Amino acid sequence: MKKFLFNLLCFLFCTYSYSQVINFPDANLKSKLLEQNFGGFAFLDANNNNEIEVSEALNWTYSLQLGYASISDLTGIEYFTNVDYLYVHNNSLVEVDLSSLVNLKFLKINDNSLISLNVSDLVNLESIQCYNNQLGSLDFSGLTNITIINCDNNQLSSLILSDNFELVHLYCENNLLTSLDANDLPNLLQIQCSSNNLTTLNIKNDSVEFIDFSNNSNLEYVCVDGAQLIEVEDQIAQYGYTNCFANSLCSFNQGETVYTLSGNVKYDENNDGCSSIDIDYKDLILTVFDGTNSGDLYSNSNGDYHFNVQAGNYSITPIVPNTTYFNIFPTTTSVSFPDISSPYVQDFCITPTGSYPDLKISIETIDSDFDYTATYRINYSNQGTMTQSGLVSFSFDDSVIDFISANPMISEQNTNELIWQFTDLKPIETRSIDVIVDFNVPPIDNGDVLNFTGTISSNLTDITLNDNIFNLDHTFQCCLLDIPSFEFSDYFNQYPNPTNDYLNLKIKKQIDVESIIIFNLLGQEVKKVTTKNEHIKIDVSNLKSGQYFIKILASQKEFFTRFIRK
Repeated sequence: MKKFLFNLLCFLFCTYSYSQVINFPDANLKSKLLEQNFGGFAFLDANNNNEIEVSEALNWTYSLQLGYASISDLTGIEYFTNVDYLYVHNNSLVEVDLSSLVNLKFLKINDNSLISLNVSDLVNLESIQCYNNQLGSLDFSGLTNITIINCDNNQLSSLILSDNFELVHLYCENNLLTSLDANDLPNLLQIQCSSNNLTTLNIKNDSVEFIDFSNNSNLEYVCVDGAQLIEVEDQIAQYGYTNCFANSLCSFNQGETVYTLSGNVKYDENNDGCSSIDIDYKDLILTVFDGTNSGDLYSNSNGDYHFNVQAGNYSITPIVPNTTYFNIFPTTTSVSFPDISSPYVQDFCITPTGSYPDLKISIETIDSDFDYTATYRINYSNQGTMTQSGLVSFSFDDSVIDFISANPMISEQNTNELIWQFTDLKPIETRSIDVIVDFNVPPIDNGDVLNFTGTISSNLTDITLNDNIFNLDHTFQCCLLDIPSFEFSDYFNQYPNPTNDYLNLKIKKQIDVESIIIFNLLGQEVKKVTTKNEHIKIDVSNLKSGQYFIKILASQKEFFTRFIRK
């Protein structure tokens, strides 16, 4: 009997808790929540009693659109544990507790008055927009899924990035940061950290493609990957930072004197001693070691190198690309600052160990417009020790692929083949050819694999024949269908298909549709629709019979599907 009563009480308590009305101290928040619906057929206030119960909050798996509502208190939001998109931008928030929203993937909380923001429990977070607030510090440690951080225009003096393995874009402009460490972020492509108070910046990360660190007049040191060192030094000069230097050692003592290691690298093809008339050796890797840390640098297009350091003992070791083919002198050198005056100059001379003819070719895709027009780059180089002349060819099926242009121009065109002559390709020299082609659609269809072959040859017998041929397989995907990020069927119903006149798209899961673009098989845009309706009816009666592709932009997602016009 006691057990029965206990179980009954537990049941009644759970039932009461589940149906309990949530208290929202902020009337604007409650009012905005009562407006929430998905497509006009799912409503947050499911029982229409002008209250939000715990059960309704728990069952809400769609986004919450709470922007521009003069909300100052988010108390009550903690019950929405299954929400993945939260929009609370342009409000009057000063403090928030989002720790219970563990399924949150997207947070837009910009343009408030936040003084603090704790996101440590939001382990599924992929994107955060918290710009235009009053935040003094942010810690994104352990958020392994986050790809975009925008915290511009705050009062940040501390920004911690750790284990953010998927981070791609970082925006932290117009803050009070004195240091920024963006090291060990393997997917980071873009950093914008202008207009701070930076004195040190660590961007030793060879994935970064774009960085803006302008308007940081106090900057003294930048640690950068060796491959990006020349570019960053050019930016330092462009920004006018006269007291700033960069290297790849990631070791810096504020206020100490800066010294310079420099020199030139030559290739002595005739083995008669390096002189000014010999070949400048570009992109030779040199490793600098200070006894604890090591960093790389590269010789520039003139064969010159330089590396700024502070007081200490350093060794400089050139990395010869192929020790079978080449010797280098000296093999290493050492210097101690300030014992030796700056700049310390050490030239390096590379000589052949014998006669080694060795050419190499590769092909890469440079640009593809809906995969209808494509640009390919043929890279060919002399890996050996002898200057060579010869032929480069580019083969493809010209019954379905049309050659448009090439730079440099072709020397000869045959069926299925383009040919270029090259002369005096020096050892360690690389040249490129850009080729533009069009695909014939039809007969090419979505998913077809198109083969391109590049070959290089000369009148000498190559030592490594396997890299004289390069095959590139290009899978034809019309209208960017090779990059869908989200499943169309999870969010939309489409009918009828095929259709004569109208195509219907019905939203299944709450999402804000921004635009719908229809493409033909050539990748050309034939119709664009902008709508906010949950039931979208598209007039396609004026389209010719055939197959079409649809691209839907919605809530920072892209969806792709297709249909047939009878």
